Amino acid sequence: MHFVLLCDLHLSERTEESVFSILSYVSYQVKHSPDTALAVLGDMYDTVYKDSQIDARLQQRLYDFFKNNFTKNTLFLLPGNHDLYGSRAQDNALNVFQHVATVYNEPVVAHNVLWLPYKDGGYTREFIASMKCKVCFTHNDFKYLLMRKGLMSPQGMDPAIFKNIKWVFNGHYHFANEQDNVICIGSQYAVHKTEICDQKYLYNVCVSEDETSCSRTKIRFGRRTFTFT
Repeated sequence: MHFVLLCDLHLSERTEESVFSILSYVSYQVKHSPDTALAVLGDMYDTVYKDSQIDARLQQRLYDFFKNNFTKNTLFLLPGNHDLYGSRAQDNALNVFQHVATVYNEPVVAHNVLWLPYKDGGYTREFIASMKCKVCFTHNDFKYLLMRKGLMSPQGMDPAIFKNIKWVFNGHYHFANEQDNVICIGSQYAVHKTEICDQKYLYNVCVSEDETSCSRTKIRFGRRTFTFT
């Protein structure tokens, strides 16, 4: 299967038009390409984790968009930390989309991919070693990866525990970068002002039992707001 990857869309009233412009762009690709699906690797929403509330208007617009443009076989959602109501991945704001999308609330291997939702503290070395899979989609903390340009993550899982998985695609960090086999795809637009000079990318991953390939294209969505002292 061919996956188009998005992450960290951080939907809110402030980011609404940028988010839906990206989703519209990708939905066209999915509709006009055989065996292609969209995978959102966490943080569909922005502030759920802060106050456990959802903007009903935005949720309805997102639900209608998913219903009209995707199916459960072409849309896969992975909870990120911003999507959670509490500390468990099962308690998240994405569950409402289960009738129009496939939502992975727990670790599972499907379509030759290991799907790992956000987990506070990450997953153990033993658990990852027990997973027999060559590709992983996740949204978690990793040590030694760049959270943003010039700022390395001091906490999270050691990328070395994924040494038996050839490709690990991670959301969570908005700056696209990689360490060994862990690839942070980065956000697709400047969610924060610290990202305005970053080059954004759209990642495409083709996964089969025999071989996996990855490509990325430069994109630009949303406003770029510069601040001068």
